[in-house]
Amino acid sequence: MINNSPLDQLTQYLECFDDINDSKSKLDFLLDTTLSSIETDDWSADERANLIFFCRQTQLLLTNLKKLSNDQN
Repeated sequence: MINNSPLDQLTQYLECFDDINDSKSKLDFLLDTTLSSIETDDWSADERANLIFFCRQTQLLLTNLKKLSNDQN
């Protein structure tokens, strides 16, 4: 395994997405699938809210990392 800097690793990860909206659609799909599963029927409102918050914050993080990466290039 090549020992890349954290910035190199983030850049490589972000290159997996042609369009950062791809990550949003994937997160939305995962969220919809999870929340509609019978496995989550007994989740509390707080557990559901935490998952929604996590997905939104992850998308925000990815969007901002992409902006930073573009600024570096």
